[in-house]
Amino acid sequence: MWALTNDVKYADKAVEILRAWVVADTTFAGKDRGLQLGSHFTPMLYAADLLAGYQGWDQPDRRAFEAFWRRRVLPHTKFVMLRNNNWGDNALMGVMAAGIVFEDEFLVRRCLYQLNDYFFGNWKIRKDDRGTFLLDEVERNKGRSGITYTGYAMQAITQLLEMARNFGPEFDWWQRRTTADATIQGLCENYFRWNNLHETFPWYDENSSTGHPEYFNDRGNVFETAHTRLPHLDPRIGEWLRTHRPVNGKTADLYNTLLKGTP
Repeated sequence: MWALTNDVKYADKAVEILRAWVVADTTFAGKDRGLQLGSHFTPMLYAADLLAGYQGWDQPDRRAFEAFWRRRVLPHTKFVMLRNNNWGDNALMGVMAAGIVFEDEFLVRRCLYQLNDYFFGNWKIRKDDRGTFLLDEVERNKGRSGITYTGYAMQAITQLLEMARNFGPEFDWWQRRTTADATIQGLCENYFRWNNLHETFPWYDENSSTGHPEYFNDRGNVFETAHTRLPHLDPRIGEWLRTHRPVNGKTADLYNTLLKGTP
């Protein structure tokens, strides 16, 4: 809100929140803490980036917040980011955001290298007669949870692509093809058809006892960003956005409807 309005009360509130994390020196527990920190702590890093140069949050504050992140967050996310599924995507998102905010060239290069690897072979993004999909998400819970985990992963992937794009044209990978001819556009369009249009999800086992497939409309900021970056995206996505704005996502880039253009 400070970035949109220039009203310092919003900047000061953000500073208050960031300082509170540092003062509390919060520790994190639980087997999925690396995933959750990547997914849900990243907005704190976005706030820190927006506050760069604000006189109410000086260099000592900034250094203290960075030290807190390195001490309490990085140890959990740096290992999870090596996983192939949405855990890795979300942890990678958190580490790359931090690398940008703290101007850590090593972290940024490490994350760009890993994101670049998404486009090689079939290990991450696969395309066949069922569509374009994320290999490690679609079969979750016999297909019942395959759609929602696809969306969870894609929220992180689209934010990663946005971060990378800002390093120059050679890192604008939105329209890039994998070495097996899969595309981000195909991934977004298939997710939209499965989740929003409720077309048949090929991995769902109708004979199982796991219930119906899961659908989530709070991850639609995937489509908001994709619609801005992919000029030939399925027009039904633009039609959906026109009747569902503003889109509030579930993790990290919560309100990118405000920032990513119009349908």
